[in-house]
Amino acid sequence: MNVFHSLGVAGWAFGAVLKKSLSPRLWSPFLLLGVCQGLLLLGVLNFFRPGIQGVVVPLLQKIGGDQATHYPFFYAVLPVLVARVDLVVGVLVSSWLAGVSVLLFAEGFGHPVEAPWRTAGRRYFSLALFSLIVTALVFGVFMLPKLVPSGAYLSSRVVRWGTRFGVLGLAVLVETLFAYGTAWIVLGGRNVVQALGGAVSSGMKLFIPTFLLVLVPAVIQFPFSYLGGRADLFVTKFRPEVMAGMLGTEIVIETMLSFFLAGTVTYLFLWREESLR
Repeated sequence: MNVFHSLGVAGWAFGAVLKKSLSPRLWSPFLLLGVCQGLLLLGVLNFFRPGIQGVVVPLLQKIGGDQATHYPFFYAVLPVLVARVDLVVGVLVSSWLAGVSVLLFAEGFGHPVEAPWRTAGRRYFSLALFSLIVTALVFGVFMLPKLVPSGAYLSSRVVRWGTRFGVLGLAVLVETLFAYGTAWIVLGGRNVVQALGGAVSSGMKLFIPTFLLVLVPAVIQFPFSYLGGRADLFVTKFRPEVMAGMLGTEIVIETMLSFFLAGTVTYLFLWREESLR
């Protein structure tokens, strides 16, 4: 599949999802996840309240020390804590909702599906384990900058930005290769090992369009991850509270991007594996 054909296939899949974008049923798992993430952010922001501080304060102190619970240093630690909580939520909650979303989209595209929420629930263990494996791989990619000598990283803008974009590219590559794993579990009835193999096989067959569909959301979200990593700027040069607003905005944007990514991946899976046309 050449580049131009791949662009056409990606656009074709996006168009199919766009036609379904006004369906509240399809949005339900993404809105539920967005609400969960919003409530978690709200809980962290209110860490000082009884019933919450016993859980959140030790986490803040573990990441940023005693000063992490004091203004304005709290906002420098906030994105790190939220990112780590999101990793846990991704494995325990998002994995199940990802399975639900694939089944709902498949149903919307005319594929026979029985009780999407219950079906994804029955496959929860496989979905969670698959999510854990992929999350660990992506997390490992984002740890690679630690291998770069700190002197070169801090002194050279070329090294610094080259590392950032290199890590982004590798993360997109990993997500591309495993993008179809959830579909293989809930639609193909595969176990985790089979889903990993099936995902890589599908990802390679549809590599360019899938890479493009994964890349676009990653590029859109990159400024948020970059600013989250430079929270010191908000603490020292800007109004620290802006960080909370930025994280809330990121949740909204991520919810919308996840909708289109899940829909297009499901469409391509059905088209490639089950000859949907």
